[in-house]
Amino acid sequence: MFLQTARYYDKIYSFKDYQAEGQRLTAVIHQHLRSDGNRLLDVACGTGRHIEHLKADFQVEGLDISEGLLELARERNPGVLFHLTRAT
Repeated sequence: MFLQTARYYDKIYSFKDYQAEGQRLTAVIHQHLRSDGNRLLDVACGTGRHIEHLKADFQVEGLDISEGLLELARERNPGVLFHLTRAT
């Protein structure tokens, strides 16, 4: 579905507070972290809006099935590695 709508993705999800969600995720991860690991994989990363906020605290990579969404994520997050996968 998002292959055709990549350019509208951020508008569709404009109601989301990615910064607040990133802060909550960071707090939960730190609360439950039981190792010295610092790497995260954002599965179904979309346009990389969560990664924008997580990359300050973690070494992050993104994964999605849409090359169009990944292109936007790469523009938004230079230097972050993004992976294209296929739906099963």
